[in-house]
Formats: sequence, structure tokens, C-alpha cells
Amino acid sequence: MGKHDEEGQAVFALTDGHCAYCGASLAFWGEWHLEHVVPRSREGKWKGNLVPACTRCNFRKGVLLPSEFRRWIPCGLRKQIEHMLPAVESLCELLSATDAEAVLTHLEDALCRMENTTVTFYSDDLLREIEDKFFHGG
Repeated sequence: MGKHDEEGQAVFALTDGHCAYCGASLAFWGEWHLEHVVPRSREGKWKGNLVPACTRCNFRKGVLLPSEFRRWIPCGLRKQIEHMLPAVESLCELLSATDAEAVLTHLEDALCRMENTTVTFYSDDLLREIEDKFFHGG
């Protein structure tokens, strides 16, 4: 099956041409993948296990199940923000003390909110249904 054949286009239509994870318009970006909800390496080799995904989500998800990917996202974003903090602090040295404090406060607030974030995917119901079939048969 390829993404340009009839079966691939049927998968594309499952989400009306959007990435099943982030909701990006795949027609706009042009590049997309037939993504295995349950990775092939974890026995996800059945036909109804495919959704369309943008390159970014497909590579970030890797061999994770949607439920695992959902838990990884806030942690991954937190690490990216923490990695940027030294650069932000250097930038803040160029700002007034009030502006610098405001920037750092916003970043700290964002980090705190991430800890309590529940990630919802664009096609969450479809992804949960496919993952449930894997665990409970279907």
C-alpha cells in the first residue's frame, strides 16, 4: 500500500487530510506518512492500523503507542524549553529588568502548566479505538 494509491487515499480521508496527531493540514504541507498507530515492531501489522501523520509527528512518535506519545509530549516540550533557558536568560540581560522578569515568569508559568497538561490529539477517538483493538482484540 502506498499513500498515493486507493487504500492510501482512504487513510488520508480518515482525518479529512489532517495529521491524526497535531491536526496540521497535510495537503498544505504536502509531505505526510501512512503512520502505524501500533508500531509494526509491536505487532501493529494489520490493515486498520494506519492513520495519516505529518513527518514531524510520525518521527517524534516513533515506536510509541498513542497513549505513550501523549505522556511524552509535555516532558519533551519541557526539555526543549529548559534547553533554551540559558539563551533566554542571555537575551533578558539585554532587556530592562521589568521585561526580563516578565519573560522568565511567562516561561516558568508555561513549564508549570505543562506538568498538568492532558494532550488531546486531533483524531483522538480514532487513535484510542485503534489502540483499544490492539489491547482488547477487535
